[in-house]
Amino acid sequence: MKKRKVFTAIFILLCAFVLAYSYICPLFMPSMQWARNLKVEEIKKAELFQFPASNNKPYSIILPENYERLCNIINNSKGKFISSPKELTGGFTAIYITSSDGEVHKVSNIGNCYLVIDGDYFSPGYKNLSLWDNEDILKGTAPAPENFQY
Repeated sequence: MKKRKVFTAIFILLCAFVLAYSYICPLFMPSMQWARNLKVEEIKKAELFQFPASNNKPYSIILPENYERLCNIINNSKGKFISSPKELTGGFTAIYITSSDGEVHKVSNIGNCYLVIDGDYFSPGYKNLSLWDNEDILKGTAPAPENFQY
C-alpha cells in the first residue's frame, strides 16, 4: 500500500512537471523572447497582410504613432509551443516587422487558433487571439503592393 502511494505521488509530480514545462519552456524560445521584449524604438517598419480581406484591402502599413499599441499586442504573446501544428483552412493576419537592425520578423494569427512567431507555432487559446479582431490597427486599408511577398 505504501509503494502505491509513493508511485502515485511520483506520477502526479511528473505530470505536474511536464505540464509546467510545456507552458514555461516557450517563454525561453528566441522567437517568444523577441516578441515579449519588442520595444517601439526597435521598429523601423511594420506592415500587415490579411486573408481573406472583407473589403478587398488586405494590406496596410502600420503608422509609427501606432507602434506602441502594436508592441502591446505583440508583447502579450503567450501560449504552449506546438511542434506539429494541424493544418488549418481559413483566414490569417500577418504582421511583418522590420527591425532597426534590418531583420524582418513575422507574427501571425492563424484562424484565432495559432500564434506564429518567426515560424514557431504557439497555442495561446481562442480568447487571447480573438482580441486581435478588435484592434483597428490590425485591419487592411489598401490593396497589396504587386511585389509584396506574404
